[in-house]
Amino acid sequence: MYSKKIWLALGLWVSLACAASEECGVLEGAFRTALEQDQLEQAQTRFQTLTAKCPGSTQVKSAERYFTDVLARKANDLANTNRLTEAEALLDQAKTLSWSVSTVRGDVAAKRKDWKEAAQQYGRAFELLTDPTHTNTLEIPNLAELQKHLHQLATDAQLIYGKLDTSITRGGKPQGILAASSRGFGIQKTALPVHFETGKATLDQDGQQSAEALASFIRGQNGKITLFGFADPRGNDKDNLILSRQRAQAVADYLKNQDIRLSMEVVGKGETAPPQTSLENLTEEEMLARWRRVELQLDP
Repeated sequence: MYSKKIWLALGLWVSLACAASEECGVLEGAFRTALEQDQLEQAQTRFQTLTAKCPGSTQVKSAERYFTDVLARKANDLANTNRLTEAEALLDQAKTLSWSVSTVRGDVAAKRKDWKEAAQQYGRAFELLTDPTHTNTLEIPNLAELQKHLHQLATDAQLIYGKLDTSITRGGKPQGILAASSRGFGIQKTALPVHFETGKATLDQDGQQSAEALASFIRGQNGKITLFGFADPRGNDKDNLILSRQRAQAVADYLKNQDIRLSMEVVGKGETAPPQTSLENLTEEEMLARWRRVELQLDP
């Protein structure tokens, strides 16, 4: 008899759970319908109802992701027509941390030529897109191409900004453009914004800060380092070739002074290999800043 009561109670619990799940599904469907019909205020209201009645449910998590993706797409359309403030207002409503939201924020910052913000947002988008705990990568077509594209955008913006503020998280993990060097996504070289005094191989203040951030990253790595130096096309070819190698050597010397003991090689490339950029409407000075760089290659 006691066992029968247990099974009856269990059956009642299962019935109630199924009914609750069905109600949550209906609420999520109503939310999605409002969003698809571009009724954002109504969608917000229905989302609040869903979260109140079904806290922690799979329907809430699904709705959060869907809401974020839709807002990112709508904000992207606004950003493409230079309606930047409206795009940001939509992104502020996003419910989850998303690579797509960070990408559009990077686009908005790039259009405003806020290169520090653009570098941070593109770098964050790349990190999220390569972190399986944040992204269901199986649902993204051409994933590898998208990862490389975001890394390129982050690198472009970082070089124009001119500094590498930080290279690792508080938890000691690589971040931003350097995250690719340790995650094995087919990106062999990372261009670094290590700046020098004009016409010299002496690190300027921003260059020292970038080199220090690079040293923090390398301390957690193993293998061999190759540093490639580049110069912009001003000046003659011979002098630029010499200068580019001297600049790569200056970075190597700085790293050694920071007690970096990995094997290092320096290579001067002069003004060869002009940069390819995914950014649009760059000024001549911004293109020159993109040209000047030291590239890091980290081999096992």
